[in-house]
Amino acid sequence: MTENSCSGNNLNAAACELLERESERLGLVFAGAAGEETDRNFLSEYGRWLDEGCAGEMGYLREHFPLLRNASSVLPGAVSVLLFALPWPLPGLEYPAGNGFISSYARGRDYHKVMRSKLRDIIRSLSPLYPGASFRAAADSAPVPEVEKAAETNFGRRGRSSLLISERQGSAFFLGEIITDAFIRKSFPEPADPCRGCDRCLRHCPGHAIRGDGFIDARKCLSYLTIEFHGTFTDAESSSIGGRVYGCDECLLSCPWNRRRKVSSFVSDFKERGALLTLTLREKLLLSEEEFLTLTEGSAIRRIGWLQWLRNTACAMGNISRDPEDIPALKSKLGLSVPLDAEIRRASAKIAARAGS
Repeated sequence: MTENSCSGNNLNAAACELLERESERLGLVFAGAAGEETDRNFLSEYGRWLDEGCAGEMGYLREHFPLLRNASSVLPGAVSVLLFALPWPLPGLEYPAGNGFISSYARGRDYHKVMRSKLRDIIRSLSPLYPGASFRAAADSAPVPEVEKAAETNFGRRGRSSLLISERQGSAFFLGEIITDAFIRKSFPEPADPCRGCDRCLRHCPGHAIRGDGFIDARKCLSYLTIEFHGTFTDAESSSIGGRVYGCDECLLSCPWNRRRKVSSFVSDFKERGALLTLTLREKLLLSEEEFLTLTEGSAIRRIGWLQWLRNTACAMGNISRDPEDIPALKSKLGLSVPLDAEIRRASAKIAARAGS
C-alpha cells in the first residue's frame, strides 16, 4: 500500500474532492471507492449462476471467476477500486421501419475507448497526490465485478434486471474503474431498494431472460444473442429478436428510474452515427466486409464481426420484411457461414409466406 506524508483523512478528502471535480469536467460521475475484497455472498450467488449455465457461450466468465475475489488479481497490491459512471443517452425504440434496431449505446463511439481515455485523464490528475502509487484503468475489460463494487459504495443497488440502478442516474450508464494500491475510500448513504415491488423489466423483456433475483439468463437475452452468441439461432430465438440487429434496450426503457434521470448532458462521443441508422436492412445486408469495417470503425458494433452482423440482419429481415425482393438479396450471401445460411433460409421462407398471404 502506498504511503503519503499527509494524514490519512486529509489525503482521502483531498483525493475524493479531486475525483469529484475531475469526473464532472470529463462528463463522468464519481461513483465511490471500494475495498479490494469482493463480497462472499455475491461470489456464492455468481458461482451458482455460472453452474446453472446462465452465462451461455461466455466461457471467459467462468475462467475469470477465481480472479473476482480480490482486485490484487488485476493489480498486485491493490487496496482500492475507484468507480465511475458514464451516462449515455437513451432515445427510445423509435427508428425508421425497415432499418433494424441498434441499441442506443452502440450508435456512437465505442464506450470502452471513451471510458478508458477519461479514466487515464483522471489517473494523471490523481497521481501527484500519491507519489509512487500504481493505477490501472478498466472498463468492462478486467475481472472486476463492477456492479457489485459500485453497490458496495452505495452509489446504487443491483436491480431485478441485474443492472445497477441509481436513483439519480437510473441504469443507463457505463461503469469503469481505477484499481490502485493507494488507499482511498468513498461511500454514499445506503439507498432504498430501487425496484420496490416493480417488475416492469421482467414483463417487458422479449426473451424472458430476467429472473428477478438480480441475475439474468444470458442465453435468453437478446443482447447476448445478437452480440455474444456466434452460433445458429433456434426458431424461437430468431422470432424473439424481432427487428433487432444489435442489442436490446427494453429493460432500460421499461425502468421508471430512467425517466427520472438527472443528467443534463452527454459526451459528444455518443452522437449517433447516421450511416448505421439510415441504411435499410437490405442495404445493411449487402455491405461488403470492407464497407462494414469502415462504417463501424471506432464503434462497439465492430466487435461482432461482419458475418454475425449479416446473420443478425438476415434474422431481422425475416421477422419484419414483406418485400419478396429481399429474398434474392438474402440468397446472395449464402455460403459464408453455417449460422448465416440457416438464417437466410429461415428468413427467405418467412418473407415468401408473408408476401404470399
